Amino acid sequence: MKGNAQKVRRLYNGKVLAGFAGGTADAFTLFERFESKLQMHQGHLTRAAVELAKDWRSDRALRRLEAC
Repeated sequence: MKGNAQKVRRLYNGKVLAGFAGGTADAFTLFERFESKLQMHQGHLTRAAVELAKDWRSDRALRRLEAC
């Protein structure tokens, strides 16, 4: 991926600003997961973040990501 890729984005209809440090490809994966959690929890930021963290700890593929 290019070094100038955006790792800070607006999610959930522009209401949430999110960013990830680390690998760009990993950040894209986390953006997708986080946005799906926001949709699932109707934009409740804390609940979506907690659910993403739970997935990150339990999913073997996510545990290998280098973004944080």
